[in-house]
Amino acid sequence: MIIEYFHPGQMKKLYQRFDEKGRMLPEGVQYINSWINEDITICYQIMEASSADALRTWISNWNDIVDFKLIPVISSAEARKRVMGFSARPGSCTAATTTEMNEEGRSHDSDIV
Repeated sequence: MIIEYFHPGQMKKLYQRFDEKGRMLPEGVQYINSWINEDITICYQIMEASSADALRTWISNWNDIVDFKLIPVISSAEARKRVMGFSARPGSCTAATTTEMNEEGRSHDSDIV
């Protein structure tokens, strides 16, 4: 999961860049979904990534107008497997996974992991 903290006064610039260039996702990064708070200051985003480097590349396209907090997540099925020591039953709830993130923390520029 990625939490984006928008820089004050930069939302028009952010949406203009998005309209012109799209998400600018590098190979290995997939957008799943996102939600923005009603104040339009924070975005909660689910991404799937093959590596931390791939996420760093994507973040470098936006970190002049957004600060990022990366929170590694696993699916509910994977959590159950880790806790119970066996595979989850069919039909269990699942979520997107962000891989190879070593620690969480609000980050900017090269301080991603």
